[in-house]
Amino acid sequence: MCQTSTAVVYLCTDDDPTGRRLCAEWCEARAVAEGLEVAEVVTDANVLLPPAERPGWRRVNELVAAGSVCVVVTLNRRMVADGPKAWRRLAADLDRRGVALLTLRRSVGGAAADVQEPHPEWHAPCQ
Repeated sequence: MCQTSTAVVYLCTDDDPTGRRLCAEWCEARAVAEGLEVAEVVTDANVLLPPAERPGWRRVNELVAAGSVCVVVTLNRRMVADGPKAWRRLAADLDRRGVALLTLRRSVGGAAADVQEPHPEWHAPCQ
């Protein structure tokens, strides 16, 4: 079980660098609003690869396994799952490891399960 209030931001998008930076800033702001320190921002650009094959997602899993983070913040569900079933499996897996999965709009399980909806300005156009 994670004993820290640290998050990792994960993005998988083929947006241009400006778009990636903006999306990262939105996710970082969400984490900070929840009282979390952002340990790292991890990005992948190949949206066609399954998450398990992405170097960035492997890095997120390393941080989770080490107990370095308690929350994974991502822009939206499509960053980490190709459908509702995959999302639920991922959220359940992270929750079993004591890690909450948080998007700009909602949280799933873990320590951040009672997180409120973000400010409307945080709803990203690049979703």
